[in-house]
Amino acid sequence: MSEHLSREKIGFVRNPDHSYETGAGSNPTTPLGVKKADLDKRLRECGWWLARQGSRHEVWTNGKVTEAVPRHREIDEYTARSILRKAREQRVKP
Repeated sequence: MSEHLSREKIGFVRNPDHSYETGAGSNPTTPLGVKKADLDKRLRECGWWLARQGSRHEVWTNGKVTEAVPRHREIDEYTARSILRKAREQRVKP
């Protein structure tokens, strides 16, 4: 039931021009950031809408379930994947 969601399946593919930083102190295993606008678009495609905004998070809903989404320009890839997994499991049928 729990299907592994790859970057390609959720629609977030790393741009080959944007590589990981390799300077001192950087961690090459750091996940990529996902643009907030892209995440918003994918939530809307799943039938979700913005219920309210707080100072640090937005609350999205499909009418049954709510999900908090951080208010940052870029969101951690793993966080975005988790949010989209929940949205797809609770997808609203048109």
